Amino acid sequence: MLKKKKNFYNPLRSTVWILAPCQINTMRAIVFRKCGGPEVLELREVDEPIVKPHEVLIKVQAATVNRRDLWRREGRYSPPERKNLLGFECSGSVVEVGIMVKGWTKGNQVCAFLPDGGGYAELVAVSAVHVLPIPKGLNVVKSAALPCAAAIIWLGFFSMNKLNCHDKILIHGGAGGVGSLAIQIAKNLGCTVYATEGSDEKVSFCKKLGADFAINYKTEVFSNCVHKTAKTGVDCILDNMGRKFMEQNLETLAIGGKLIIHEHDGVWPRSLVNFKQLAAKGLQVMGLDLYTLSDTKLAIVLQGVQRDVWPMIAKQDFTPGIDNAVFNFNKAPDAHKHFESNKHIGKILLTPLAGK
Repeated sequence: MLKKKKNFYNPLRSTVWILAPCQINTMRAIVFRKCGGPEVLELREVDEPIVKPHEVLIKVQAATVNRRDLWRREGRYSPPERKNLLGFECSGSVVEVGIMVKGWTKGNQVCAFLPDGGGYAELVAVSAVHVLPIPKGLNVVKSAALPCAAAIIWLGFFSMNKLNCHDKILIHGGAGGVGSLAIQIAKNLGCTVYATEGSDEKVSFCKKLGADFAINYKTEVFSNCVHKTAKTGVDCILDNMGRKFMEQNLETLAIGGKLIIHEHDGVWPRSLVNFKQLAAKGLQVMGLDLYTLSDTKLAIVLQGVQRDVWPMIAKQDFTPGIDNAVFNFNKAPDAHKHFESNKHIGKILLTPLAGK
């Protein structure tokens, strides 16, 4: 005989749960709602980033203007996620640490490489393995100019090419953010350094940084200038000009030389490459793009930067390649215009507005 189950009172059945709305904090960031010129940049209130377990949250003290920022703004480089966020490197202080992060704590002063962008904001969340300590002797704001350049140089000088004190190296864009650091690192390694630039003022800056020879490529044929002192050519070229200098680059390289290209300007016609010369001299043409690296490989690069490059930067005679013009976030369009004018020397810094 079946017994009837006794019904027990369940208070959950008659309780109405009211969830309070989650408060979303906001911050100021430079964004753009359509692609175009510098005028599309605007400072707006946006949601603060949510920190994932493997990330840290950085309160930004400075970010920089890189060519990739312009490409993304123009629509030449727009990945599907976070496509309207700019700023691929920054510096500041850690204000929050993900639950899986080790090695970083609140209050640490850091600089970071931001492969997805986001540095043009008051706060940015970034994978902890993409964060670096501030080099000894350098202040936080100036350190914003280092992560991208240092990563490119470590790949070009320490990984793809083992530079040594007997090497001769040609650095294009010697007064730029990458070039100005590359000159000093190459000299620290004992190399003979040639640098090119497009104005006499920038040529003088390259010499102040330690370049043994600095050439104005607008008034001289740099391949001829190099061969006057380096009869057999240079062992390595760090190139940011692409097809504009391709023929001269191949002429300038010594037997077994390497051309390392870290910026590009579109497709190169085959006519630019003398394949007979390429084969006869045993030359290597190598491409370098930080943004195609996996998180794991990028972490290895940044570990190399901290191990090999940071001690050189810590030396007292290091000169950060930073332009005299520093812009607040609300002047971001002016910062991009200044970059496009090609009158800057070193990296252009952007800093958040005071307050909030």
